[in-house]
Amino acid sequence: SKQLIQLLTELELVKQAFYTEPEDQSAWLYLRWLLRGGAGDIQDILRAQLAVCDELLELESDDSKWALLMSVFILRSLGDPEEWVNDMLERLKRVDPARKNYYADLMHTKSQRRIKSVTFQGGIPSLEEGCCQ
Repeated sequence: SKQLIQLLTELELVKQAFYTEPEDQSAWLYLRWLLRGGAGDIQDILRAQLAVCDELLELESDDSKWALLMSVFILRSLGDPEEWVNDMLERLKRVDPARKNYYADLMHTKSQRRIKSVTFQGGIPSLEEGCCQ
């Protein structure tokens, strides 16, 4: 569909922005907005974006806060094992110690339930839910 082609084009542009400046939060926030649209087979799109985050983390020596945080939300949205999510959150605590309490909160059951309850039609949790504080 035309919407899916446009989404894939935008995702490629965002990917290029990640590799140019991985710590620029605007590209990561735009990705989250794009993924909220839910066009096409969102599971495949999420898996592809997770692979981009993984590749970027390999290139950036695992210290890209935004790639780690996006991975957390994608993994949770896909329903992947919480052990993987918690591993990412532990890494985030080391990479971004100023927000370690926020990441610790995400590890608690209440936060996990809140994030898991967001359907992907609604997308990755919104900024109002405190994801990017």
